[in-house]
Amino acid sequence: MDAISHRLAIRNLKSIVKQIETLRNHRNTTITERHLDRLPSTNEDHIKLMRLSDKLQEHLQPWRSTREVAVDEVIRLTVEDPILCQILQPLFEQTPGQYAFDGDSFKIHELWSNALRSCSFAPNLLLTRYLENNFTALRNSMRHEIFAYLGPRYLYHILEHNLTGNELYFLVKLWHSYIELVRQTENPEDRVEWGTLNRCFGNLPEVELKSAFVPPVLISEVIARLIELRREASVPNLFSVFFGKPALVFNATKRDRKPSVDTSLFRLLPLYYGAFVNSNTLPAIKTIAERQEGILRDTVLEGNSLWSRYCNVLGDVLRYYRTGFVLEGDTPVNLNPDFEYNLQRTISHSFSLQDFLSGCLEEIMFADGPRREFATLLVECFAAIDLYCKHAVETIHDSLPEYTDLSSKHLRTLRAVTGIPSLPLFDNVPYLRRFRVKGKIYITSDHLPEPPDVLLDSSGALRDFSVQTMSLFGEMILWLSIDGSRSPLRVQNHYPVVAAVGRSGTEYYVAAVVVHHVYYFSYVKVGATSVEYTDECGEPHTSSQFFVLARRNRDDSTFTWRSFWPQRDPEYCGVSSSARQDDEHLLSLLNDMQKSPAKILRFH
Repeated sequence: MDAISHRLAIRNLKSIVKQIETLRNHRNTTITERHLDRLPSTNEDHIKLMRLSDKLQEHLQPWRSTREVAVDEVIRLTVEDPILCQILQPLFEQTPGQYAFDGDSFKIHELWSNALRSCSFAPNLLLTRYLENNFTALRNSMRHEIFAYLGPRYLYHILEHNLTGNELYFLVKLWHSYIELVRQTENPEDRVEWGTLNRCFGNLPEVELKSAFVPPVLISEVIARLIELRREASVPNLFSVFFGKPALVFNATKRDRKPSVDTSLFRLLPLYYGAFVNSNTLPAIKTIAERQEGILRDTVLEGNSLWSRYCNVLGDVLRYYRTGFVLEGDTPVNLNPDFEYNLQRTISHSFSLQDFLSGCLEEIMFADGPRREFATLLVECFAAIDLYCKHAVETIHDSLPEYTDLSSKHLRTLRAVTGIPSLPLFDNVPYLRRFRVKGKIYITSDHLPEPPDVLLDSSGALRDFSVQTMSLFGEMILWLSIDGSRSPLRVQNHYPVVAAVGRSGTEYYVAAVVVHHVYYFSYVKVGATSVEYTDECGEPHTSSQFFVLARRNRDDSTFTWRSFWPQRDPEYCGVSSSARQDDEHLLSLLNDMQKSPAKILRFH
């Protein structure tokens, strides 16, 4: 009988809430509109709202079975409608418990209501920079001793807005502050509403912005904390959003086989999985599975699936994109030895790759249609990453090429869909400059040669001088890590980017030395055991450890130096707005230098 009475009481409570929403016209207005307009109710509706609030008061009493649901509904209504906040918030004053009422609660509501208003596209609010100007107060409100739960309720709705620029930056900082509260508070049970945290994870922006809000390394830390608190089942969206298996829909013909997926999932999944595996929190999967929460279902963390093997092997690949070499156990292996030896020791002999390709081959040969198509697709996606991965697919199992389409056209299509690891240096600055000064070459990225005064001869004028530019994209290239003390540079079966060709036909390749995250560019030729470069002060240096820039695929044909100054190649155009701005800045500088060489000193 008690269960029936409880169900009837909940139904009555929901009916009261529905009547309140109807009186406030919630069906025809958005939450942001209600905070923006703050239209009061008519006198008649206000009287009705007061009567309904009295009925809600009854459900808030500690002895009522509906109290927990009633508290949640009242808080939701006060957050979603500022007029209802004034009417309903005082209900807590008459109700003993943690949801006390005082002036702080109204201040926090007002603070976050204005934040929500600032996210609208109203002309008078567009440039207010509210999140930036009130960041400290907003952050501190989420740490309030009593009302820490209010800010995240508003934050959930703010996440729905497509903020940009500074406001996006401070929204990300607010989100990180919220996550830190979960991770570092000694007893977050009194500060965190797990349902709100779960909804916020489900409301994070799509595509690459997701990684700004929750970097891959942070995921494993949050999961470890949730397991420690035995709260992982309270935040299932964390697992589905960051580890969910992309939904795949295949076209009918093999030639056109490609996945219909949320490409952001496909691109980010290996990053999150790799960070989770590398964080030593992998036993957490076993812990979750033993509790039989079911939250790993339909994620790549579920069992030894092909998805998990695919993510594992991509983790190996991502390591050599980050560092310039791959790992064999804990031993760094350079990419500069000859092609066959290198692949046998790194990619092809990787246990995770053997496991992945063997599992795929088994599915391809013996599984039914959808499973076979899925396994084939994963193999082709792996082969599409670069020529090293393609070579591994072609050689580890002789029969795999018979069942897969490894044509250049098909692999290019897959790269466009699934995304591949990228070098951030060339995402930010998508070009190289080549300065020719009196027959000598200087390779740079986004600045003048080091030091800049090499452009001027003793008479102070630019002579025997030209500039060429090569457009690059971070997903087109990789670094070959060279240790000249172990072996000289050999490029057989690699495709290094050519810096210049000498008079005798000798090719010189783009090289770089990294010192404290600063890239000093230079060039080397085959057989080199060291590279010479010049720092900002004009001091020459030599290093036996350096990187050589290389193409990822044989079929890339865009690595061309094009004239920039004094004449500009009509076919050259900066590939991004930032590159075009850099072009205009350099062009203006060079023109001014030609007229007044002393200006270079001010630039330097």
